[in-house]
Amino acid sequence: MSLAFLLVLSGAIPAPTSTAPAAVVSRAELAVIEFSREHQVVGMSVAVMDKGKLVFDYQTGFADREREERVQPETRFRLASISKPITAVGAMRLAERGKLDLDADSRRYVPEWPANTAPVSVAQLLSHTGGFRHYAGGINPDGRTHFATAREANAVLIKSPLLWEPNTRYMYSTHAFTVVARAMETASGRDFVSYMRREVFTPAGGELDVEDQSLATPRNRIYEQNGLGVPRLNTFRDDLSWKYGGGGMESTARGLARWGEAVRSGKLVTPASLKLMGTPRTLKNGTQTEYGLGWDLGEANVLQHGGSQPGARTHLMIDLAKERVVVVLGNTTGSYNPAALGRTLNALDW
Repeated sequence: MSLAFLLVLSGAIPAPTSTAPAAVVSRAELAVIEFSREHQVVGMSVAVMDKGKLVFDYQTGFADREREERVQPETRFRLASISKPITAVGAMRLAERGKLDLDADSRRYVPEWPANTAPVSVAQLLSHTGGFRHYAGGINPDGRTHFATAREANAVLIKSPLLWEPNTRYMYSTHAFTVVARAMETASGRDFVSYMRREVFTPAGGELDVEDQSLATPRNRIYEQNGLGVPRLNTFRDDLSWKYGGGGMESTARGLARWGEAVRSGKLVTPASLKLMGTPRTLKNGTQTEYGLGWDLGEANVLQHGGSQPGARTHLMIDLAKERVVVVLGNTTGSYNPAALGRTLNALDW
């Protein structure tokens, strides 16, 4: 089947002129189209930065299938848990300025934390070793309430007790990042969103933000696959303000790729901070995790993170050895793995 025919079939948007070899770009386009068709992803946006240059910015499918509105380069996708390393970068910038002690008891910055709990450091929260719970019935907001600050959102979650002694086990927790966002508000003297916009989003180009539904931003509708893998429209768009720090951000693919490049190249954090974020954490019993401060470290010399939530399956990869950033964003929840496509694109000779 020819690439031209697949382009027409998928409704793909031709990428801007790239400095990469035409054969490589064609292989990348074909990989994206075939992946989206195989896994029935309604809309995708993919970007690659190589040695500081945007070499691939490609879209296929629909942002709004019912209105036949195709994904555009400026379409923003939910990032889901890719929000976590973004928040971690914001925390590191505060730590570099001496405003946030990553190893201090979080109660220094979160005074509403119950006094009868064990001390938990910001670093432990960032590395999922603080004993804080993940999603659980009875404490998750219903997605209809908007929280103006992380302090407001944290007030709902902080009542939940720790599940075990900090630094004795690894357990993934989106809730922990809401606590981190609250600590960052205290340390910065600003609400979480305004701090992140000024210090983390804008310096990387401004196409990355929290999902603020009051803003008329070009964004996807929400699609979820049923048991047979067929995507359906979800008409309820939940408010993510209660978990902006751990799962509430959005971006274009190129915007997230440029943000990743700003991290890799030292524009947003120092080399020392990057090394610290990319160092696996060691538990009390000596066991080493495969997670640093906000980053998944399952592959050598690679910082990465995936995400999944209603209307999103996403992956971000920063390959430090290749000086490359790969972003894969899909607007359809399902069992497919966007990291697989990311690895395919990273293996190409850009």
